[in-house]
Amino acid sequence: VPGDESAVNEMQIVLFRDGVLYASASSDEATHDLTVSPGTYDLYAFVNDPADWHSRPDLTEDMIMNSLSSYSDNSLSSFVMFGHSPSVKVDENHPSATIHVDRLMSRIVLENITADFSSNPRYKGCSLIIRNIYITNAIGTCPYSLMPASSPSSTGVWYNRMTPEDCPENIKAMTADKGLDITIPDGSSKNVGRVYYAYPNGCVSDSDSDTWQARRTRVAIEAVLDGKECWYHITLPSMEPNASYVISNCTIKNLGGKT
Repeated sequence: VPGDESAVNEMQIVLFRDGVLYASASSDEATHDLTVSPGTYDLYAFVNDPADWHSRPDLTEDMIMNSLSSYSDNSLSSFVMFGHSPSVKVDENHPSATIHVDRLMSRIVLENITADFSSNPRYKGCSLIIRNIYITNAIGTCPYSLMPASSPSSTGVWYNRMTPEDCPENIKAMTADKGLDITIPDGSSKNVGRVYYAYPNGCVSDSDSDTWQARRTRVAIEAVLDGKECWYHITLPSMEPNASYVISNCTIKNLGGKT
């Protein structure tokens, strides 16, 4: 189920002038009035972010850019967003400013699944039954620099490492559809229309090792074919924040793996 990707439930803004913290505020609205002297400012905005940014007197711009947001701070009704507008001039001719914000989250869409066993005599005529669809290898943090690490640490926070793991309910809602019963007859397609959310996994390399190590995020399809449980995995590319990865169609032609 798609989340409310544009909801602004709470906003914090922070202003720096000449590299020094100048002013900050919070609001339940998407706009906020803040009185400042004429000058040039670096502006930062945090939306739906439970971290306390606006009341930290020691805050610096480096601290912001070197910080990590937690995937668990998101939900389908509240996505963390962040924006930075450098060198914004404020004076009588420019009395207001706009800070563009981006979701830290990546969106993953699986539109259609096709069963095609026409060239497979063992399963020709069989129907594929989809039981569960979920995301594996979901990284647990995203830098506010919006530049995910290309070689993230295996010992960092991850969810569903290679297989479903116990995790908070808000993460389950963003990463899994369980208890499905979708039958796809041989030679037909089914629009499953599934949407998932994960923090951007910047892994450039990948791994299929049975031992956990950092690897790319995958979409896993758990199914039954001819009475046999099986799994199909779709590996996503190196991911970026606020980007969509759309799988328009997944064609299945054989029995999947055992996990």
